[in-house]
Amino acid sequence: MRLPLSTFGAGHCERYTLHEAAASLLREKKAVPLRQLAANFYAVNDVVAYLQSGSVVQFVHDTYGIQAVRTLWRGGLAQAAAATGLAPDDLDAAWRAYLQRPGFHPRPVN
Repeated sequence: MRLPLSTFGAGHCERYTLHEAAASLLREKKAVPLRQLAANFYAVNDVVAYLQSGSVVQFVHDTYGIQAVRTLWRGGLAQAAAATGLAPDDLDAAWRAYLQRPGFHPRPVN
């Protein structure tokens, strides 16, 4: 979870927020399970890996706070429960639900 911090720190990609870009990845069925992303970061398409993980880090920061981000940074996805109270698969589901919530209408990414 260390590499995504640089993407999270930037806060955007081109003119899109990380969440807008990640929502497009979900719509296009390009997002990967968090366990796969954490285990094989470099095997995942670069754009997908950085945008998705940056959006997840932003979600954790906005939802659970900076201490949760620190915990994930230090211990990786194995520390998801300690950081957020959610198992890795549940954190993945919560992030996906957040991006697909009613009222969130991100601009399409071209």
